[in-house]
Amino acid sequence: MATTASVTQEQFERFLSDPVLTRSTEVSRRIDDIFDLINPNENQHSSILQWLFDPREGHGQGEAIFKDFLVAVHEANRESAKPQGLFQHWSPGRIAVTGFQSLIVIREKSMVGRGRQDLLLVDPIHRFVILVENKAGASWRGIQLENYRNDALALKKRGGPYYGYQVGFVLLDRYKDESTIFDDKEIRHWSYLDYMWLEKAARRAEARVERGVEPGQQLVISYCRRQAEYESKEEAELEALLAQLARNHREVVGAIGRARRRKYLPAKDLDLDDFGSQLWAWTHQYKELAEKLEKQKSLSFIGHELSKAAPGEQPKFDLRKRAIFVTDASWLKLMTDTPDARGDCFWPVCIRVLEMKSSEDYRDEEGPETPRKYSINVNFRPPFLKEGLEPEVREALAALYDKELGARIDAKLRRIGHTPHSEENLPKALLKRYEEVHNVLKPIIAKIEG
Repeated sequence: MATTASVTQEQFERFLSDPVLTRSTEVSRRIDDIFDLINPNENQHSSILQWLFDPREGHGQGEAIFKDFLVAVHEANRESAKPQGLFQHWSPGRIAVTGFQSLIVIREKSMVGRGRQDLLLVDPIHRFVILVENKAGASWRGIQLENYRNDALALKKRGGPYYGYQVGFVLLDRYKDESTIFDDKEIRHWSYLDYMWLEKAARRAEARVERGVEPGQQLVISYCRRQAEYESKEEAELEALLAQLARNHREVVGAIGRARRRKYLPAKDLDLDDFGSQLWAWTHQYKELAEKLEKQKSLSFIGHELSKAAPGEQPKFDLRKRAIFVTDASWLKLMTDTPDARGDCFWPVCIRVLEMKSSEDYRDEEGPETPRKYSINVNFRPPFLKEGLEPEVREALAALYDKELGARIDAKLRRIGHTPHSEENLPKALLKRYEEVHNVLKPIIAKIEG
């Protein structure tokens, strides 16, 4: 069979007998969830968010998820060119000591003008209305946002249903691209937010499951973990196991990738005495694991290419389910020794490669899948810099991304320098980004080293 041209039966059997594969299969089964089977569209995302925001629903977290959202909006509002008074008023401290059991969550409400907004969050006790436009990866248009904003403002006029209420505007975008805030003036009127704030809900739900309080929690874990790109302990274990398999059985994993692209095997070619047929059958019996293995091989290859292209440097790679985080060993000298309140300590500067969209489609014959698309950006977390380094590091990064860093300076996390790339172009683009960032940080690191 064509799929086994570069692999032998002995290699395939060694792969099957590897204890790491056995462990990977067990862990993969435990973390499979409903969102491995379905990919919600924008309306379905908004319906799930409606369920999560409602403090009376069966997710068991009460108003905590809405509070997570409001804190994240407050932080995003601080970065906005035109901060909104409503979100300035609701500071993290005020949110922490306030109850929101009165919150009403409205889906697809037709307003006074054109269109229907995704979510309207109304609190009749605290007298505010928050309009949430949820894009879930779809592109947004300034004229659409302007129409929604004008219609919402009309709701609070004299004679309107929310006369005297404060109104706020939030744009939710799973693949938030901060560079777009300079392309359209309308976005300045909105707090622009990604889905990362959902990580807290996933962590709480996991803790409840560990304590045996499970009803409603698995959906919270599955959805929030997927949207926030939060990796659980079991997912981290699986990624490490898959990386080991991809290193130790590279030829077999390559053959598995070719077998994945051959969805149907003619009956005349299916002979279970032939190891090629066995490999094809295994690939489609364990299709989720096979897909993860192939992806791990692809991401590992990108890391290998970067290491080879920068022999005098010390690039480091952290491979995740949909992302690669790239740093340099020397950047560790920039990091504080003091963890945050949760005990975490993140790289203050790192490069993130995010898979924007992966194809789940198989072809009827061997051939390439729909090409994957990736986004490269730089994560900048000032709170995790050593004391006194922030002005220098910010100035260094501003040499590359002055336009994006020119906004408010007190954000805990900035994602800057977003650029889209094809899989083919990714290694070259990643090397260029790594060299750019490394070169502006080198003088600061040299001063630390004395």
